[in-house]
Amino acid sequence: MSGWGSPSGPEQYPTGPYPPRPGQPPGGDPNFPGPPGMYPNPFYAQRAPAQPGNGVAVAGLVLGITSIVFCWWGLLTLAQIMLAVIFSSVGISKANHGAANKGLAVAGLVLALVGLVLYFFIGLFSLGIGWVI
Repeated sequence: MSGWGSPSGPEQYPTGPYPPRPGQPPGGDPNFPGPPGMYPNPFYAQRAPAQPGNGVAVAGLVLGITSIVFCWWGLLTLAQIMLAVIFSSVGISKANHGAANKGLAVAGLVLALVGLVLYFFIGLFSLGIGWVI
């Protein structure tokens, strides 16, 4: 005998539920489903399920930012603003149905409207009409 463990070999644990204690239904204790160490760890951090992505909200935000940066480009800016409004609106709609990033979609819509206002002011001043008024 080597002194390590019992003479008959390693201790065997039951593979199924423990035998019922007095006053419990047959099938064992449902709080202890297996051998020691096999029950859930109360300190393990459970992650929440991931929300579905909302790429159109991010696209609306990027187009809204670039519509302000490039507000002097003419018709390309107008197309960019229209796409930003469309993508941001779709992103808000998807976020209302459970997707993430509603704040990004709202920010994209606001930035697109700011880009539209800047687009019209630059267009007004570049035509010379703004200097008379």
